[in-house]
Amino acid sequence: NVPEGESFNPTAKIVVVDFWASYCGPCRDVFPRIAKVAEHYRPLGVEFVSLTDETAADLPSIKGFVTRMRNFDWPIGYGAGRVMGELNIYSIPVLVVFGPDGRARQSWAGDQLDGVERTLDELLAESK
Repeated sequence: NVPEGESFNPTAKIVVVDFWASYCGPCRDVFPRIAKVAEHYRPLGVEFVSLTDETAADLPSIKGFVTRMRNFDWPIGYGAGRVMGELNIYSIPVLVVFGPDGRARQSWAGDQLDGVERTLDELLAESK
């Protein structure tokens, strides 16, 4: 998990970063829940991005995964191994919520996402 308070490119928005890979079974299993959260919170101004440590050589697998997943319509970055290492993410899936100040507020590892909505609701209330 990412230590609370770890910074990640400060923005004026709440950002949810999904660290995943197309070859990762648990990542595929948790995706529908992330898509449901994104569907609810993106209209409220929360940004979502998915990052993988896969490389350009893996683009066919990445594109195949995205094509099969419904509601996957936010940006995806590949080649993110360095970012993942800087954030101490060595297993996936990991979901990290960054506040408007760019600081990690909460993270979840594996398929347990309990509290994601609560964290986003709290951050949205704080930013009003």
